[in-house]
Amino acid sequence: MHEERVRELALGLASLESVTDGPGETAFGPRLAELLRASPAFAGRGDFVRLLPTLEDRIARSIVAGLVRGEGRRTILLTGHYDVVGTAAYGRLRDLAFSPLELSAAFVAELGALRATRQDHGLPMPPAEALALEDLESGAFMAGRGLLDMKAGLAAGIAVLERFAADRARQGNLLFMAVPDEEGASHGMRSAVRLLPALLEEWGLEVELAVNLDSSVDQGDGGTARALFLGSVGKTHPFVLFRGRPTHAGAPFDGVNPSLLAAEFVRVVESGPSLLGSLPGSRVEPPPPPTVLYHRDLRTSYEVTSPASVFTSLNVLTNEASPSEVLTRLSELVLDAMQAALGNLERKAALQAGLEDRETRLRLGAPRLLWWSELEELAKGLDPLAFESALSRALASAEPIPALAAFVEGCADQAGLEGPAAVIGLAPPYYPRASVDPGKGAVARILPAVRAWSETRGLSIALRSYFPGISDMSYLCPADLPGDRAAAARESPFGVDAAPEGFRCPTINVGPWGRDYHQRLERLRLDYAFRDLPELLWRIVGAGLAS
Repeated sequence: MHEERVRELALGLASLESVTDGPGETAFGPRLAELLRASPAFAGRGDFVRLLPTLEDRIARSIVAGLVRGEGRRTILLTGHYDVVGTAAYGRLRDLAFSPLELSAAFVAELGALRATRQDHGLPMPPAEALALEDLESGAFMAGRGLLDMKAGLAAGIAVLERFAADRARQGNLLFMAVPDEEGASHGMRSAVRLLPALLEEWGLEVELAVNLDSSVDQGDGGTARALFLGSVGKTHPFVLFRGRPTHAGAPFDGVNPSLLAAEFVRVVESGPSLLGSLPGSRVEPPPPPTVLYHRDLRTSYEVTSPASVFTSLNVLTNEASPSEVLTRLSELVLDAMQAALGNLERKAALQAGLEDRETRLRLGAPRLLWWSELEELAKGLDPLAFESALSRALASAEPIPALAAFVEGCADQAGLEGPAAVIGLAPPYYPRASVDPGKGAVARILPAVRAWSETRGLSIALRSYFPGISDMSYLCPADLPGDRAAAARESPFGVDAAPEGFRCPTINVGPWGRDYHQRLERLRLDYAFRDLPELLWRIVGAGLAS
């Protein structure tokens, strides 16, 4: 493959704005379809490029599918997402976010000026900025929103598609598919797995392997990011509604502030390795630790009264733990945090009482914890019509997490739940874990080919069990059991659409690597993306379609 062709494709795709839920995302699908039809891969075969509208979506978006046909029915699917996260982080350079060459030059100038200023004052560069400047000055990396995540991966897939089309003796078929909305709610892939069976039947195809082309990150030499991933972490999005006992701000010990309960919980759980996503004694690669995504009290105006409720939600990535196991461990952490917070409050009350030379009047009671299914039963039992009406209004909201928080608090009010207490459950989205058996089918055929190429090329390719970020692999080869999904649905006020029925096949991830994706200094390692990755994918396709 020609390195310059891959570069041309990647920079061209990256120049097209496609922020999730924005007008650029809607426009990108048809523009990508035009690009494919103009490609040598589809000369005279434009009917093998299709635009498939996403299903039950509030935004008009398209899945783009392109088939290069060979002999027989056996097919490899190359897939990835084309939406990207927003550009606000670029600040004054925001207008250059989709111009990788200009943005990279602007960063070199900006970071170079920062280095000079700090040197003048005898200060070192911040480590992240120092590494970014080194990367960009070397010419080995290039910045740009979406170039790393993941339009360079799509470009490598299209380049492989073109090379496959140029082989007159090709065996099997190569299907390329790009989807929207991976960065949001995965409407693209959740629609694709429902639409693909009819398309495959129409074209007479049997997919033996899917290759997701998503990117990975490495702050070092790329040794952990140049990888073939045999699965993907799952994601649960647990929430905790902390209930306090409101009191006047001038008499804080007459009640319990839920902010204290929530703060102690956040202190313990934030970035805590192995707290929620791994099973005790697990020997598999651990997932990234949990982090808080949403955290606020639920008042809508200023008051001189402590709040009644604080709502917190967490990003919890899992490799082995089921939703029930995550929530069981979460319940232990929440109870421990509430007890620690109340103990701290008692000590402060005693100290204040000593200062005022009086007896401690604090009467807290034991903290109470409910799972969502328990609160639902209480609230629905007291007033079924009010419960269903409130749920309908919450589901209609364009902002699901604030709506969920308000709905759960309303149910707690309806059920008369007094603090100190907490309610735990699952917020959307829920991504199943994904995994494949390396000893079966096409995966077993490609692994020796990857090792042989790696040795010949002198470039290590790691074999890793789990892609460390949520990805569309969760819908292509979900590894959760029906019981897992049922448990997730039971503890989710808004339900789950975890694994819609439709297309399934073994899926691996092989994509570009770089640093700081989703951040201002997101940047792509160029030689691997434009030279090595397409060659590696070519060998995977060849081995996967071999007899």
